[in-house]
Amino acid sequence: MALTKVSRGLLSTSIVDNGNATAITIDSSENVGIGTSSPSRTFHSLGASGISTAGKFEAGGSQVYVQLSSNGQADGDSGYIGYDSSKNLTLFTDNTERLRVTSTGEVGIGTSSPSTLGTGITTLELKGNSASQTDRTGGIRFTRYDGTPGMYIYNADGASYIESRSTYPLLITTNGTERMRIDSSSPSLSLGKTTFNTAGQGLTLIGTPSNPQMYLNKSHSGAVNGLLFYHNNSYVGGLDYTNTATSLATSSDERLKSSIQDADDAGSKVDAIRVRQFDWKVDGSHQDYGFVAQELETVFDHAVHTAEDDMQTKGVDYASLVPMLVKEIQSLRARVAQLENT
Repeated sequence: MALTKVSRGLLSTSIVDNGNATAITIDSSENVGIGTSSPSRTFHSLGASGISTAGKFEAGGSQVYVQLSSNGQADGDSGYIGYDSSKNLTLFTDNTERLRVTSTGEVGIGTSSPSTLGTGITTLELKGNSASQTDRTGGIRFTRYDGTPGMYIYNADGASYIESRSTYPLLITTNGTERMRIDSSSPSLSLGKTTFNTAGQGLTLIGTPSNPQMYLNKSHSGAVNGLLFYHNNSYVGGLDYTNTATSLATSSDERLKSSIQDADDAGSKVDAIRVRQFDWKVDGSHQDYGFVAQELETVFDHAVHTAEDDMQTKGVDYASLVPMLVKEIQSLRARVAQLENT
């Protein structure tokens, strides 16, 4: 309906249509209202009831921007909200793009080309503004209600979440049960357990009677390194496996050794080793042949290892006895051959 009348009252000016309804109002504070006679801001547009468009900005080119400035800022210092012919929505501060929402729903903060997982799959990418390894401006900071660092990310059901607080472990919970935690004071990772046996112990895996603690699967033929063990960046051994078998490899490279000589006779040590039978306290099971770590340690301490737990539990590496046994077999063969030749 065309405007036909402009009237000015004592405190306001209005433009009305033929139906005598106010279309535009300028009040005494110079607030402009469109669709409302009581504008609450410098510009106040009120659409019709229900779903409606309160305003529209359109440009003749391929892009349209709404400029936002404060205190007479120059154009180069302004903020902008933009939309282009490729259906990308952009947000600028200080004349620099900071956020982009693409036509397929990808959101990029600090990047104008957010990663795409596929049309219609929304993803969020955050990119820092510094190449420094220590720069933290490219991430997300979570703060608790009291201002201290804290993070709580919940699934819609509330039973699956990630939780972290200052001086507390990082917890990952699914279906209401904690599945993983990372210690806050030392590099310890626990899967399936809500506590750590020893601070700084590394990785703790808790399995169930029907599930293994760790599952390693290769998809190609041939041998593969399943687990590699290093000390101060030097390889000391590992667990290898092929399509049909596994093997435990211990570091034995010639380049890692010095003063290489033939070993002494092992007969006295073999004779001193006490082979025992015993029952295990944990389940009462019986073992016909085995060693007691404390007894073996007095004879061949290289095969005995002490754990870093509260009890300093001792264990035996049975494979370490193989070289000594081979040496004794060689000695026995030599003596047998000598007797056969006499």
